[in-house]
Amino acid sequence: MAQKMNLILDLDNTLINTFDFNFYNNKNIEIDHMNDSTISILHLPNFLGLVYIRPHLFEFLECIFTSFNISIWTASSTLYCREVLKMILSELQFNETIVILARDNNNYVDIKTNKIYKNVIRNNIIQKPLDLLWNDIELSKKFTKENTLIIDNNNNILVENPYNSFVIKEFTSKSVNDTTLCTLIEWLKIIQNVPDITEINKDIYKL
Repeated sequence: MAQKMNLILDLDNTLINTFDFNFYNNKNIEIDHMNDSTISILHLPNFLGLVYIRPHLFEFLECIFTSFNISIWTASSTLYCREVLKMILSELQFNETIVILARDNNNYVDIKTNKIYKNVIRNNIIQKPLDLLWNDIELSKKFTKENTLIIDNNNNILVENPYNSFVIKEFTSKSVNDTTLCTLIEWLKIIQNVPDITEINKDIYKL
């Protein structure tokens, strides 16, 4: 049986959107509520937020965990990442996730192993270089240029990884009638067994 493709997912504005909702700042704010989006509360030290979960996320995750090796790569903090993943992943899905990279200042930390990748982020510009995985002694046994795809809403990630990234429409608390993840599932079904993801023309699939 062929090895599953590696699918790496961004969190913020890709799978969820977090709205800073600090009850202690005495500001009047307007909360957007979408009928098709689930909202959860995120309480961290010195931060209270509303997490808007992208419509169809749970069906999307259930589908892709069956067909792909799943990883997470976020430019948010390790604590934030852990708490958000508690909201959107089952315990089994969390355990099956291969790599979970979150930001610690200019470094990325793999939450699964506590391994630190130092000085990846420079000049406060978000970077997610996939060769970080391909050049790692252990991870390179699973991640290659041919079998790795990152999904993100940030165009900078596409510039950095032009043959291994797929940019999707940004998700915010104001998004309405969002079916992006449903469409993405259908596209992933088409490409899941290709031997080399770099040869797929991703420009023809705009979400």
